[in-house]
Amino acid sequence: MSLEAQLARVYISELEYGKKTPSIETVFKISKALNVKCSKLMDLTEEEFIG
Repeated sequence: MSLEAQLARVYISELEYGKKTPSIETVFKISKALNVKCSKLMDLTEEEFIG
């Protein structure tokens, strides 16, 4: 996913572990890479996202 979002793997990991807070631009990149609407991505709870 980091390649599709044009983000470094280390940065993605820092986001996942809560060490960084993404900018809105980053959220849009991630949502596009995951093929999920940005609003839906931001509305997901942790349980829904992890599955």
